[in-house]
Amino acid sequence: LLAGLAVFELDRPADAARHFIYGALNYPQTARLLLGQPTQPVESQTAVMDYNDGVSLILNLHGFLERQSGPSKQFFRVLLNHPRMAKTLENVEKLQAAHFSQDTQKHRIAFKKLVQLQTFHHAELLLKEVSAAVPL
Repeated sequence: LLAGLAVFELDRPADAARHFIYGALNYPQTARLLLGQPTQPVESQTAVMDYNDGVSLILNLHGFLERQSGPSKQFFRVLLNHPRMAKTLENVEKLQAAHFSQDTQKHRIAFKKLVQLQTFHHAELLLKEVSAAVPL
């Protein structure tokens, strides 16, 4: 997430989007918090840690976030709010909750799906799907 925000300021939007998507797949609550957007209800231990990490980042990066350019904020909001991106993050959060299920089968299935979704390769694939919405 932070790499995406920083790389955008270096005028490398395609790289910024890649890094931001990868970060959001792994920290969806933090991604929303960094952009000042509402978060989803916390349903798992992972989501709680993600939310707390987001709050910590906001506190530590307040100077950067206050000076973040308007085009940067707009770029990442469009990216985060793209229907495909929003649906994927919702799926990640459901899988995170299922990962802590007492049902061994649910746990195993959720873990395998999360491992696939939370990769840089998947971030690249998702970027291809949402790239028409953001100027790269």
